[in-house]
Amino acid sequence: MNLKAFNTENCARKINGHVALHVNRSGSMCFSKAATDHMKLHPEAMIEFFLDETSGQWYVCKTENEKAFPVRKYSEKTVNISSATVASLLMQASKSSGKSARFLIGKEPILHGGGKPAPGNHQKSFGQ
Repeated sequence: MNLKAFNTENCARKINGHVALHVNRSGSMCFSKAATDHMKLHPEAMIEFFLDETSGQWYVCKTENEKAFPVRKYSEKTVNISSATVASLLMQASKSSGKSARFLIGKEPILHGGGKPAPGNHQKSFGQ
């Protein structure tokens, strides 16, 4: 017999240090601690999502647009937002049949329209 052990050492969630967004089908979206720190997110910050309809690439942006999604504190180290519509679209894009999916967020800003982003206010690519 050759038994392989499955325990906290080899089955632990390995998201520490990754700039990522965890999306739940119910609409809850949680930014990892690394993403929270990297994007300088805090309660009352505002987040917008953009979809490049040509490439299918998704972008997330910290913004001052009053129509954006407000960020809320989720835990001592992370923040979240809620949108069943965006979560559903992201889950479709991920082709995941599970209850949730994790998207890595690019660490470098993508400049839209050739402009220079203000510190902390720039689009980050993620998704496919």
